[in-house]
Parts: sequence; structure tokens; C-alpha cells
Amino acid sequence: MSVNVVWFKRDLRLSDNAAINDAVNRDLPIICLFNLDSQRIGRMDVSGIHIE
Repeated sequence: MSVNVVWFKRDLRLSDNAAINDAVNRDLPIICLFNLDSQRIGRMDVSGIHIE
């Protein structure tokens, strides 16, 4: 069974995400992965938009 795996590394944007658009156009099931890292959330260089 073939699937598309999309790994969100920094944020969860869908509307302008090239990987999501490509996966949708392939007409296969899509598995989306996102790791919410508590250490990254506490860092000062992380914009709030990335964790909303």
C-alpha cells in the first residue's frame, strides 16, 4: 500500500504548503506528522505563530 507522508517541521500551515498540495494531487492516502516539542516551545526564538 502506498501512502504520502507529510512531516510538518515548524508549523502547520496548509493553504500555502507545497508538500500538502503535492500529496493531495497524487490521489493517495496522506499521513501527516507533527512533533510538538516542549523544549522548542520554551525557546525565545520561536514565534507564537508556529505553535498556534
